[in-house]
Amino acid sequence: MGGLLAVEAQAETAAGQADSVTIKKFGAADLKRASKKANQLAAANVRERGRVKEHLGDAVRDGRLVDDSEVSVTELPDPIQAGKNITLVWEDEKAPESLLYGQNKRAGGEGDSVAIELQMARPKDAPARAKRGLEAKGGSGYASAFNISNLIEGDHGCSTGWFAPQYLAEKDHKIVSCFQVLELDKSPVWVYNRWSLWTPAEPSVAWSTVATLDFDVRSRPWKGQESKVKELVDWAPRNADMINKCDTPKEFTLEATAGPFKGSAKLTANTCREYIVDVTAGQGTSNTIAVNYIADSWGSSREGQMYVDVAGKYDAVDATVNVEWADYNYMEIGICDADPCFFSPDANERWVKKDPGWN
Repeated sequence: MGGLLAVEAQAETAAGQADSVTIKKFGAADLKRASKKANQLAAANVRERGRVKEHLGDAVRDGRLVDDSEVSVTELPDPIQAGKNITLVWEDEKAPESLLYGQNKRAGGEGDSVAIELQMARPKDAPARAKRGLEAKGGSGYASAFNISNLIEGDHGCSTGWFAPQYLAEKDHKIVSCFQVLELDKSPVWVYNRWSLWTPAEPSVAWSTVATLDFDVRSRPWKGQESKVKELVDWAPRNADMINKCDTPKEFTLEATAGPFKGSAKLTANTCREYIVDVTAGQGTSNTIAVNYIADSWGSSREGQMYVDVAGKYDAVDATVNVEWADYNYMEIGICDADPCFFSPDANERWVKKDPGWN
């Protein structure tokens, strides 16, 4: 984690080196100017319309019906690669607020790095109790949370980002990040469900290899509002050694009980032995749910698409507070231009996405 900070640190010392460092920040005003409502896109905006359609299609496959009037899109010019773009599609409750792009190009041609950090804005409204959703049933909400009984879906949403790789590829990198809030009515019990799908761009050159070195999905109570949560009391998956094969789904059930009120959510989690379930739970802790894949070496890195999901059952301090979570995603890939790479990749790319409540 923290790859972008490394790029910034290198930028500070670049004056005495032959390395080339580029830092570009798109602020809130830049993003607002570039943003458009999905249902108002002109027919000529073929790329943006296509990516909105892809985002909506992903939602349908995940059991959610999202209207294009609830979706916005931002397309920013890639500050390094002429003619390339960074595209963000999001459901309106959580909008992008700033994007920082950094590149450190090594003089020797090896060890180049690119990092993108996307900061989301705070939602306009608190989730769940302020919205009073209908009872969530099987088939409503996410495919990863089903057979839900006596739980109210307070909030949900996804954002999708595309950015161009630093190598030849027919498609861009794609990251989908989603959340779902479930509440046991008239009780202090909440379930927070998180998942993310990472699809690195496949190189179009036969001798190039691209593999994921780090893929991190985590959530915790919003900074400054931790006192609303008593503790994280259960989570799924409990550990990553439950199954042998990566990306094979396994069912978990989180029971939500408070006095006479009972509910449950059955979830499908995709885990494997290379994943780390990194949970911090208990009163006075950060009460963080997280699943993290970290390759031990270049030889143990993974090629292709990766999926991670994690859910937690939380006890709030009482049955009246609105609990709010902050989400974090981190991905890092290695790029090998001359296969095989025996020890380390020739270049790295990193992508960070986080809510302001994470800072």
